[in-house]
Parts: sequence; structure tokens; C-alpha cells
Amino acid sequence: MTGNLAARDTKLSYRAEVVRCPLHFSIHKIEIPAIQVNEKFDANITITNVSKHNTYVFESFLPYYEISGLKMTPMVQRLAPGKSVDVILEYNSFFKKIGPLTLQELYEKYEKDPNKNFAYRMKLREEEKLRQIEEEKKKEEDSKAKGGKKPAAPAAEKKDTKKAPKLTKQQEKELEEENKRQEELQRQKEEEERQQQLELERNFDVNGELKKLGGKIYEFGQPDSSEYSQHYEWVLPFYFSQKSGDDVGEPNVTYLQVSTATVTKRLVVNRDVIDFGEMAVGFKRVEELQLTNSSDQAADLRMEMLPLFGGFSIIGALRTVEVGNLLLVYRILTLFSGRTKAILVQFEPHAQQKFEETLTIFTKTSSVSVKLRGSGVKFIKSHFFSNLIFV
Repeated sequence: MTGNLAARDTKLSYRAEVVRCPLHFSIHKIEIPAIQVNEKFDANITITNVSKHNTYVFESFLPYYEISGLKMTPMVQRLAPGKSVDVILEYNSFFKKIGPLTLQELYEKYEKDPNKNFAYRMKLREEEKLRQIEEEKKKEEDSKAKGGKKPAAPAAEKKDTKKAPKLTKQQEKELEEENKRQEELQRQKEEEERQQQLELERNFDVNGELKKLGGKIYEFGQPDSSEYSQHYEWVLPFYFSQKSGDDVGEPNVTYLQVSTATVTKRLVVNRDVIDFGEMAVGFKRVEELQLTNSSDQAADLRMEMLPLFGGFSIIGALRTVEVGNLLLVYRILTLFSGRTKAILVQFEPHAQQKFEETLTIFTKTSSVSVKLRGSGVKFIKSHFFSNLIFV
């Protein structure tokens, strides 16, 4: 403010205590790729207690599912020294946008609902017990005050059999005017509530409310367009404390960063599940999957590798093609907007067991998943029939 000539160095003293976190996370930042709306994605996190002597209990806290789409299993875990646990973070993609009353509605849904909040349910039970004790105590005091006699039952109220008097014309007119006045007051009240709602929506700070939950939102495109997408960033707290017997120390906290992206449907498949049924071990069966690109841009298809011994494979699997290769030109020409591509999925069981995998096909901006199911069985060649009978 005063220029370089009057600049002075200022020293501020401070204290900082740096300690090693006893819980080691295999990853602290999870970037979930762009997922089509109504798709799912799972991420695996390994948490290890690197302490040699102490047992720790950790608990994770997630934003409301209706806003974040995140679930975690398990959320609470006790870890002995040197032990590890695999935590599954599941993201369910859907378009969400908080409004002025969203947080209040979610608070009432989860915090004030005894079926969803165990602590609140226990609190209500304690209050009910105290109320019953107070009532019993009051009854005993009333009974002692009346010499131990039970209070007499209240006399039944006599029904009024008299007919209502007939209203005069003046009274009917006054009643009609009163009804109109009440209707007008009700209409004015509804209009005031509507204006208040509009005012709340105009002054509502989305980023400020999300910040309270540890999140940020970035939007691209118009909500009604095919290019619309929502991108969220969340900072999830993990609280952990040392456990010694029944005493739990003061909790410490570490954080996990999660980025999510939800886009409109651009890759569409003709079936969400391919069930091959029963297949003899060593034999093969092929099913066709139709995939359509509904966007206005060419899609360079890729896929997540299926397990080697998972029983399923893709015939002519899609691979990354370098720029300049003629196959890349062919791929671009065969998958324009609205065009359909056939993908051949093969099932070849290697053991007598059930097989289930998820086939994920994706581009730079979208992805789609298909469940693959099948069972490997033993086969017997009949002496009377030339065909194979599977059992």
C-alpha cells in the first residue's frame, strides 16, 4: 500500500505439531471418470494401521446421498496393529442440484426420523420412559391425595339434540362475507409464501451451501442439452481415535478427496444384462451386444480389461489406435451419431461354478456398463442320443 520504499519484513511466531498418521491410505485422491447418468462406479481403498502397538477405530462421514451419490462400505471399522481393511467407495451417477429447502428437508428426513437415526431413536425412547415415569408418579400422588380412592369415571356428555336455529337473511349474508374474507386471506397468505419462495431461490447461494458439506460444483452446458454435465469435488473426513479397552481417546481427522462427473447418455446399449445361462466347461457361446453412439461426435471406444479367468471375453476387443492409422479412420466412419456397433461377447467357463463380471465400455466423455452372467456345468454324452445333455 505504501510502495516498495516503505516495505518492511515482518516476522510472526507460530507453533506447529506434525505427527505421523497411524492410518495409511492406499490413495488420498480419487478421480472418478465421466460416468453416464444412472451408471455406477466402484473404487477400492485399502486402509492399513501402521502402528505396531495401538488399535485404532475410524469412521467416515459422507455428504447426503441425494446430493453426492456416494456410498461407502464399511463406514466404521476397528483396526488392530498391522491390519488392513478394503473400503469400497460407490458412486451412483445422477443429476442433482440443491435448492433453498434441500438441506432442511434432508435434515428432517435423516436426523429427525427415528427409523434412520439410531441416536435420535434412542433419545425418543428415553424421553418416552421419563414421561411414563412422570405419569405414574403423578397418578400415585393423586391417589394418595384422595385417600387411595380411584378417581371416578367422568360422566358421559349428554348429546345436544336441539336443532341449530335457522339463519336469517342478514346472518347468511354476513356468513358469506366472512367466508369470502377468509378465502381472500388464504389467497394472500399463499401469494406471500410464493413470493418468499421466489426470494429464497433468488438469494440462494449454491456454492456456499455446498461448501458447508465439503463440496464444490462445476456445470457445463445447458441442463436440457445433450452436452450438459455436472462435476463435483468432495473432501470427505475420516475420524480416527486410539482404542484402549473401553476408553476412546480424542478423535483425530484425515481427509479423502473425491471428484465425480456425470454426463448425459451418449453411449446406449440394447441390453443391460447378458445372461448366458448354463454352459458346459470347455465349450463356448457368443452373444451380440448392440452399442449406439447418440452424441454428435465420433466416439473412440475403449474398454476395461476383463479378468483373465473370469470366463468372459470380447472377440475383436477394442484397442487404442494411434493417430494416422487407417483403422482409426474406419472407426470414426463407422460410429457417428446414431450409428450402432455390434460387440461380440464370448462366455467360456473353465470350472463348474457361477461367473459374474461387469463389462465397461467408455470414451473420453462417457461410459456404459453391462452385467455378464453365466454358469459352468459338467456335461454327459448320452448313449441313446447323439446330442449333449448338460446337467
